[in-house]
Amino acid sequence: MKITYVPFSKLPYTDTCWSLIEGPDECAYAVACCEHSSGGTGFITRYDPNTRRLDYLLDVAEVVGEPPDNGRATQCKIHYGMIVDDDGILYAATHLSGPAIDQPTYSPWGTFNDPLRSFVGSRLLAYDIARGKVLWTDTLIPWEGCRCLALDRARRLLYTVGYPRDHFYVYELDRRRRTDLGRIGSVNPQAIWLDARGRAYTTDDYGRIIVCQPAAGGGWQLIDTDTHTPHAVYQNGWHNVVYDVIAVPGQDAVVGGAWNVDPHLFKLTHGDELADMRMEDLGPSTAGIDGYGDRGLNGDHCGGLVFAADGGLLYCASSKDGTGTIFPGRSAVLKRLDLRTRQVREVCRLKDDGGLEIPYISRTIRIGPRHLVMGVVGHMPTGILHVELDGELTEGPMAATPRRYWG
Repeated sequence: MKITYVPFSKLPYTDTCWSLIEGPDECAYAVACCEHSSGGTGFITRYDPNTRRLDYLLDVAEVVGEPPDNGRATQCKIHYGMIVDDDGILYAATHLSGPAIDQPTYSPWGTFNDPLRSFVGSRLLAYDIARGKVLWTDTLIPWEGCRCLALDRARRLLYTVGYPRDHFYVYELDRRRRTDLGRIGSVNPQAIWLDARGRAYTTDDYGRIIVCQPAAGGGWQLIDTDTHTPHAVYQNGWHNVVYDVIAVPGQDAVVGGAWNVDPHLFKLTHGDELADMRMEDLGPSTAGIDGYGDRGLNGDHCGGLVFAADGGLLYCASSKDGTGTIFPGRSAVLKRLDLRTRQVREVCRLKDDGGLEIPYISRTIRIGPRHLVMGVVGHMPTGILHVELDGELTEGPMAATPRRYWG
């Protein structure tokens, strides 16, 4: 197994890579983010794992007309807000956190809708990956960032949750029109996903499944369900919002993980009716955490979910026994979960062939049966990790590249 760290070396101040998605061209699209440095902006890149070529496609701030020196909080990142449809159109929505070029920090509450200093809003762009052309831009959410994004291909809708107000929005691509369905909490879920009927799902602050579906009189409605994501027995469910979620091949179901201390994995099977959905606890991503000691959301992280060709669920779990500059003392491990037997085994520690330890993985995609590409957080410049699988993990009924239509 070969593991290679691919830094965004032309962007030395970038510090995080949150958004990563596969395209129909069998390439990985990743965003180099700059969320901690003043005046930093996000940059969309393309990586071909077969040729190992990295292309720098576009500066997001330049494209949406918000230069980094305009005095505002910057268009510093895309945070689980990038999708490529089957026609090769990439949709990307920006998020906030980076301070203005002359400011050391940024408070989204302290300067909310300030006419001079505020983050002006999440900018949405559509980019044709084959022609290398930006087709259009728009404001997705005024004054707020986009935490996560999902695409309904049939209805041509985008679903998103804004930060910091935690409102749920529906955006009609053809009419360029946004509908605000109101606030769902405070914490912010990190993913929205769809079922086979086009209903959109996410979670509230306590992991309750919230569903968006068409309303009887037109428009859309949010529905609170009685289904919750699983958590450790010593917790009450607070902050158990979804972090990463992927579709189960061949089923109307997803598997996901929570953004919480001691995160648990889950499988949610959808049904014809919402009352038919079934939640299964797949257990903790890292065994043996007892709730005592120095624990944290980023230290006990679980992300980067993807299915291997053999049908096993691959995921990346961070633990407190490694190195890292942004997350000191953290290292990530690639694990495989058998959904049928619930057995977990370690595949490898995520350390590149030069010995560099990777502390945190945000998202993972798979190109063909062999190539994993992962978004890396914890080193500067940030980058992506290219893991070349071998052996039984590359053999089986799921060899084709899986496609994800949410961030």
